[in-house]
Amino acid sequence: MALTAHAVDSSGCKNTDFTARWGQGGFRDSRAEDGKLGGSQLALDVARCGSPFAITLSSEYYTKGPVPDAEHRYEISNMYALNLRYTEPLPGFERTDYFLFAGIGRLKVPDQGSKVDSELFNLGAGLHWKRFENFGFYALVKFLYAQEDVGDETVIDFNETILLLGLSYRFSL
Repeated sequence: MALTAHAVDSSGCKNTDFTARWGQGGFRDSRAEDGKLGGSQLALDVARCGSPFAITLSSEYYTKGPVPDAEHRYEISNMYALNLRYTEPLPGFERTDYFLFAGIGRLKVPDQGSKVDSELFNLGAGLHWKRFENFGFYALVKFLYAQEDVGDETVIDFNETILLLGLSYRFSL
């Protein structure tokens, strides 16, 4: 059995390109006392080398406090999403890509001492600035929709625009 070496393209990609992202941001919600919620995202983008399409897996939360301990229905204690992402270079801007994405997932909110979960839909757009060889920065804006009724009461009701800013690390395998 012979071992074969995979060819490396001009960007250093071998077979699969990965981008790990960590960002902070939030959204405005009139149900919160001051109308603001903060949160965090941890995401992994996976693409075949040279393809503009990627699959993104992300985990997020949005709360009033500094930790992901949600106490109110307008807070999101856990959110997991699977997105299809399309990326292209931004014309006229070296080392900058734009991306568009859409996907589905699940989220959980607190309700009377327990957690209620719901399906979600999200879509958005962003910019990724590849500042260094592997490290970069990103900004994205996304629309989140989720609604869930328990009995005759609406427990989950999100129709939000979320802004996230963060760091990225790209690598290939």
